[in-house]
Parts: sequence; C-alpha cells; structure tokens
Amino acid sequence: MVLRMLALFACLSLVKTATAQDAATWKKNGNDLLAAGQFQPALEAFLNAEKTAPIDAGTRTNIGICHYHLHHPMEAEAQLLAAFQAKKEPPPINYLYLAKLQQAQLHFEKAPIFYKQFLRKTPADHPWRPAVRDEIRRCATGLRLRRQSPLAAVLPLADINSNADDFKPLPSPSGQERLYFSANGRSTTATDIFFTEVRAGDWSAPNLLNRFVNGADHEVALGFDEDGANLFFFRGKTLQNGQILVDSFRENPLERTLFFEPFAGPMRPSEGDCEPFFFNDSILVFASRRAGSFGGLDLYVSTQTNGIWSPALNLGPVINSAYDETSPFLSRDGRTLYFSSNATARSMGGLDIQRATYLDWSARWSPPINLGPPINSAADDDHFMLSHGGDRGFFDSDRIIGEGGRDLFVALFDQPCEWQLSESSPVAFCLVAEGKKTLEISERAVQPPGVFFDEISSFELPVMTLPPPGGTPIEQTVNQFALLAQLLKKYPKLEVTVALHSAEGDDAVGAFLFASQTATDLLRQEGVGTERVTLLFAGSSFPVADGAFETNRRAEVFIENPTILPFELRRPPLPPGAFKAEFFQKSMTSLAYWVTVDGGREGVDGKGLAKLFELYPAGLLERRPGQGSLIFSPGLYLTYDSTEEWQRALVLDGYPSATIIPYLRGFALTKEAAARFVDDFPDLQNFIDNEN
Repeated sequence: MVLRMLALFACLSLVKTATAQDAATWKKNGNDLLAAGQFQPALEAFLNAEKTAPIDAGTRTNIGICHYHLHHPMEAEAQLLAAFQAKKEPPPINYLYLAKLQQAQLHFEKAPIFYKQFLRKTPADHPWRPAVRDEIRRCATGLRLRRQSPLAAVLPLADINSNADDFKPLPSPSGQERLYFSANGRSTTATDIFFTEVRAGDWSAPNLLNRFVNGADHEVALGFDEDGANLFFFRGKTLQNGQILVDSFRENPLERTLFFEPFAGPMRPSEGDCEPFFFNDSILVFASRRAGSFGGLDLYVSTQTNGIWSPALNLGPVINSAYDETSPFLSRDGRTLYFSSNATARSMGGLDIQRATYLDWSARWSPPINLGPPINSAADDDHFMLSHGGDRGFFDSDRIIGEGGRDLFVALFDQPCEWQLSESSPVAFCLVAEGKKTLEISERAVQPPGVFFDEISSFELPVMTLPPPGGTPIEQTVNQFALLAQLLKKYPKLEVTVALHSAEGDDAVGAFLFASQTATDLLRQEGVGTERVTLLFAGSSFPVADGAFETNRRAEVFIENPTILPFELRRPPLPPGAFKAEFFQKSMTSLAYWVTVDGGREGVDGKGLAKLFELYPAGLLERRPGQGSLIFSPGLYLTYDSTEEWQRALVLDGYPSATIIPYLRGFALTKEAAARFVDDFPDLQNFIDNEN
C-alpha cells in the first residue's frame, strides 16, 4: 500500500513538473512573439500557458496587451483588470496599458491616473518615463480638444479595410471616384499599391495596381503630377531605404517600359527624407530628419525653376516643433497646409492632423489648428488629403476601433472646403514674398506717385509686421508704409488711424514708444508727418494667434472717411480662431466706447503711463494728429452702460478727468457729431443724454 502511494505521488509530481515546463515554454514563446510584434500568435501562446498553469498577473497582463494591439479594447481591459485578482501584483506595464486604453477611448481625465501609477512604480531611470510624461501632456490637450464641435462626420472605408496595414490614400487627380492606397501584408509580405473605385454607390473590392509597378520590393504610391499623367512612387528593399520613381501610369503594356525614371528632386530617402507632396509640378513639400531641424521630422519646401530644384527650406517654428511633423498636403489655394504632428501641445495622442493657413499680408503661417475628434483620435492619424471637390478628406489611422493595423477613413464635410476649390496668385505660399517684392519694386520704380491708385478698383489695406522692440523693420514693412504714405499724399483729406500691436510679454511702455517711433519714422521718410495720422497703441490684448509673436506685432490701418476714395477698400482675412483680433477690428470699424484719461491733466506721459499700465494691463493709448499728449483708456467696450463702470473705477483710482467718449470707425465723436449717427447706433443716445 505504501509503495502504491509513493508511486502515485511520483507520477503526480512528474505530471506537475511537465505541466510547469509546458507553461514556461508557452510563456517564453509568447514573450518572444510579443517582442516581435506578432500579437495574434503571442495571444495564442499566452492562452495556452494559462491552460497549463495557475493564473498569474504577468500572463493576464500580456494577454491584455495582445488584445490591445489587436484592437480588442473590451477584452484588453477585462484582462488587464483581472490581473489585479491574481496572487502577485501586476507589473508596472499593466498600468501603462490601462492608461493607453483610457486615452484611446478619449477618457482624458482617467488616463493620467494610470500613467502616474506607472511612473510611481518604475525607477527614475526607466527609459519609458519621458514618453509617459508626454502622454500625460497630450491628455491635457485632449481635454481641450474634446470640447470642440466636430468638423466632419468620419466613417471607416469598411469595404476596403483589412487586418493588414492599409494606408496613404490618394484620391484620383482627375476627380473621378477612384482611390489609390498602399497596403502591407494584404497580398504578399511586401507593401503593394492598390486602387478601388465607386460602383453602384459602394467602393469596389481593392485591386492590385498593374504588375509593372508592384514587384517583389516595397512599393508605396506617393502622388501624381499636375495633369495626372505620371505617378510618383517609392520602391525599396525596406520602407526606409529606397528611391522615388516616376511611372507613366499607362496600363497598356504596348505603351510603357519596365524601366522607371528616378525623380530628380531634392529628396534623399536614404538620409531620412520622406512623405513628399507634389504641388503644381514645381513645388515639393516633404518631411525630413536632416540636420538643422527643430527636432524629429520637420517639414521642408523646395521649388523648381527651369528644371533646377532649390535647396530645401525649413517651414519654420510655427509649423515645426521638437516632435514629428509629417505627411503634408497643400490645398489648391496654395495657402492651406494639412499635416500630422505628435507635439504634446498639438496632439491628444500619436500623430494628429493639423491645418495651418499662410497669411500673405504678414508672410507668416497661422498657428496650426488640430482638427479634433472624430477626425483625430488618440492613435496615429495620418496622410490626410482632400478630395478634388473639397467635400471629403481621406486619411489613415490605427485607432483602436479599426480592423487592425492602419485603416482608411473618410471625413465628410457639410460644406466643401473653399480653399480646395480655387487657385491663388502666386500659386503657393513659398512664392508670396518674392512675388510681393517684385511687384512693389516694379510699381515704385516705374510709376510716379499716385498712379497706382488711379488704376485700381479695390485696395487691400496693408497690415505691416512690426519688429520686436529694438529690431529693424523688414523690407516688406518698409514698402507697405511707403504705399500707405503714397495713399495719404494722393488723398490729403483722408483721416487715418494706424493701430499698433505688441506681443505677449513685451513691456507695454517700451513697446509703445518703439512701435510709435517706428511708424512715425517710416512715414516721415516718405514725406508724411504726424499731423496726418492718429496713432493707436493696442498692446498685446488683441493677438492674431496665441504665441505667434512675430505675427501679433503688427500695424493695422483704419480709415474714417473711406467714401472719398474712388475704389473699394478690403481688409486681409484673419485666420480661423482669431477672435480677439476680430473683436478689435469690429470695434474699429463700427461703434465702441472708451473711458479716456487726458495726458495733459493727469500726466499720462512718463512714470504716470507705467502706473496706468500696471493698473490696467489691457489699456490702449492714442496720440491724435498734431497733439503731443496721449490719451489712455483701460480698454474697448461695446455699450455705454459697461463703460460707465470703468469710468467710476478710474475716478476711484485717482483719475477724476476720466471721460466716456464714443468712437465711430476708430475716431472720437462729440455729442453734436454723435447726434448725426444715433439713428444707426441707438446706444449713442445714452452718451448724448449724459450731463457730463
């Protein structure tokens, strides 16, 4: 009996040992597959390990990680949470993936809780900690972006997507309902180019592009020339190392050759240049990691003249950041740039699609605008391109609700994007500065003063970029002030206000003194004195865009009596979201109220001016034609009642001369003058009836 018991115990021990060995083998296989990014076989290995061994927190965590990468969010969360029921505490990576799941579902208030738990449970030198801190910052960006109104409805291209990587959609350049894209793992282990088209209202099953283009290497469609006759595509042994080729895009084998001409542009894929966008056959925008960048991938532009490409020019710090900026798309107007960025202040996770507008009048980019959800997600959203008609945008994303890997999506806009419907002159942003310079030099050299205004039907009021305090005006600004002086000489009865704006952080008094002196000097050197112009210092309270220092330092022109001019006046459009600048323009072109403090009586000049700005940081200063003293106001107000409150505050602060004055189109009104406009602006009656 004892011998039987011992034998049975030995057998059980052997079975237990064999089971433990099997579990260890499955776990090792699973870990190797997980490290290689083969998530489905890794998941199967970990599930087999669970069948042959007691449940442990590490295996449950790994099963959850596999489900996460296979785009199974519910299963992933269940497994990651179940890991806390095992005997041992889950590894720190469990908290990391719980955070990723919350972020992927746009739960930006919950995700940082788990990210911070990961940081608490990892050593200070853990290599993932900087990236985790970046994700916490992106969650803060996501909280802000989640409040935006959706710009479009977004749908997956379900008839096209697969569990492979489907990416880089290219709408047909001819406007027909055909879409080209690239896929990795759909037909072979390499990347190939496919196309699909709308038939009976649905996208057809994808077809391989002809066998001349697709081969044994990786091929990725990059774009088309202007008339759609040539296809630019990448071919390489890897997706990082190859060359850009040009295909004649003819599918008839009798009309083509097996040899492709290399693209003779400035890009060097082997050195990190990638993601080209071809515009108008003479302009190339692309991403690169080349030396001298702001960090990560930066966007560059090169232009072709007489068959020669210019050296690539970095698009600058408004577009580029210390992170990655990639996948540019320039709309037909040549001024609206879409691209993807993972900068923490721009992204709510991974690469987010941005839009920036080039402002001709300042020769600067507006700060990029995140398109927000549902176009963007907490994953990589990339390769955005508008359709020919501007009513749809195609892009790819590896968001967690997809089929697996990267999938293709379409954004459906209520109205066509107007910047995709027409061309501009010059055709693209990179030609604006040179075009203006050539035009201005030509006009000033050939035409006598005033002739320019005899030949136009409309005139765009200039907005001049001002240098930072102590700086030197750029040539374009000098020319714009010269044009303004020419206008004043041609029409001596014009009453003009030049509004001067500073940037956030500039010392108010110093910025005023420098900006007003700059404007005065530039006009005087053209023969126009201060008796012709009202100077208004608006400070930094009305920026075109937050943080855009060079753009916000500007001078705007307002005319009280435009009806004496024989042509129409236009104002340059403001970029989207410039609400404060828009409010200022509305105040200067309609009715607004000031509470004024007269410099002659209260000493606004000198130390008194610094004290006023200390009390009222958003204050404005006015110097009227022919007057040396200044007039100060704590701000602009749209109603008489709200202005009275500030008048009382100024009196209590020791300025008894504080007076309410209405301004119409930027110019002060007396009570007699106000009576002439009360029918159009009934609120003026409150000013007229006041006894002060």
